[in-house]
Amino acid sequence: MTTPVSHPPGGKSLPILIVDDEEIILAALQETLRRAGHEVITFSDPLAAVAEIKQRQFSVIITDLTMPGLSGLEILAEARKAQPFATRILITAVLKLDTVIEAIN
Repeated sequence: MTTPVSHPPGGKSLPILIVDDEEIILAALQETLRRAGHEVITFSDPLAAVAEIKQRQFSVIITDLTMPGLSGLEILAEARKAQPFATRILITAVLKLDTVIEAIN
């Protein structure tokens, strides 16, 4: 079952942004979400993704934690400022309690 995403006043759904430096992860998430009927924009460069967040609205922003240049937490902090109503999701293979707490805060 697919969860509905945010809709702007015009009724058209906003795209989902995925940021990950691993191309295989980007491709897998993109294909899965597109098959569910969502428009998906991907970036492997975190700095380019932040620039896009400041230019375009997204319903959901999904980012990896560990990337060169900017961490996923830094991306989500920028996203929170630019798009406070977008759903923000952090994905990681690293499981440390302090990282989880920092992400929640």
